[in-house]
Amino acid sequence: MPEPLPALQRPVPEILAGLDTDAREGLRALSRVPGPVDDITARAVTGLSPATADHVLRRLTMARLLERDSVDGDIVDGDIVVPDHVITAATRGDTPRVLDHLDDLVLDRLVTTARHAATLAWPARDLLPPATPDTGVPYTQAWTLEEPEHARLWLDRAQPTLMTVLRRGAARSRHRAVVLLADALHTPAILNADTATEADLVELCLPAARALGDPALLTSIATRATRRWIADGDLDRARALLVELTRWAERDGDANPEILVTQASLLAADGEHDTALALLDAVVEAHDQSGDARGEAQALIQTGLLLLALDRHGSAVGPLARAVSLFHGILDGDHYHRGRAALALAQAQLGCGFITAAKSTAILALEAMTAAGSAPGVDAARTLITTITTPQSTPDIP
Repeated sequence: MPEPLPALQRPVPEILAGLDTDAREGLRALSRVPGPVDDITARAVTGLSPATADHVLRRLTMARLLERDSVDGDIVDGDIVVPDHVITAATRGDTPRVLDHLDDLVLDRLVTTARHAATLAWPARDLLPPATPDTGVPYTQAWTLEEPEHARLWLDRAQPTLMTVLRRGAARSRHRAVVLLADALHTPAILNADTATEADLVELCLPAARALGDPALLTSIATRATRRWIADGDLDRARALLVELTRWAERDGDANPEILVTQASLLAADGEHDTALALLDAVVEAHDQSGDARGEAQALIQTGLLLLALDRHGSAVGPLARAVSLFHGILDGDHYHRGRAALALAQAQLGCGFITAAKSTAILALEAMTAAGSAPGVDAARTLITTITTPQSTPDIP
């Protein structure tokens, strides 16, 4: 009897027929993911435990059903690729409805992984709450991401794949999953000062939030969209959405402080600086009275940044020092916003001629941005330290 052909020479359908359920279904899921993927993404997409997923990936690679791109000549660390002919064979006979279901599984699994990674990358940032009706995957599973730095690196590396999966989910009207994945992807976008991705996420997320019809969720997403458009100079669009936001708040009898901060940002963009500052002062007072330290600190940062933009450095020192104190005390752990507040405070101190204080605060900002894993923040802090020791123009705050 002739010996069996090696995997390289055997027809793909024959190899597929010899796979167990985990390997076969894992391959089908991987075949629905666009482009090369890293090992963490591949594990997540299979829906298996890390150990079982690693076993399946090794078996599929040995069977020549998966390939690896070479990275610096090291094939072991390369991204995983499903060849086109394997994709065709693995999904042959599947109806569009079956493939949509498979795409939904992939989306749900990546939502879970991205949320886990975003929480590790920035523990102090509250993600939107999950809801089960539109996401069928549990939100507590064993993953191989354990350290904040690893989580940030994975989110950066997987971003192209995650964005494509997000767009496909939006096209299939997977509204809740789209909102949750976009929310998770805002974490690396903020840390990396990636305003283009933030804008893309807003465009994908806002229609999904509208379709879900959840007032609290829609208010949160719409506020985020309005702020992004103000920052991008799209004031007419921001103004129209802010009118909607205000109408919702009035209907519900809720003077939402986040909406008031957004109104202040638009007023400042329109040149009504004193009115904007007065509104921010009212927001700070409201948060202080309610005991919302995070809301108070965020409003204080906005106040300080506006005063800096108006070259009122002396007036900016007070609110920014208070914000730094809050993020260094009861809000300890939110490294990014502590760094952001410290950067602004150091600029204000420098503008007042407080050189020693400015240098000390800039060093604090550098430490905070390093802990946050924000490369643009680290660069801004280093540039500011150089500015303090060798006077030159100050950098923008991310």
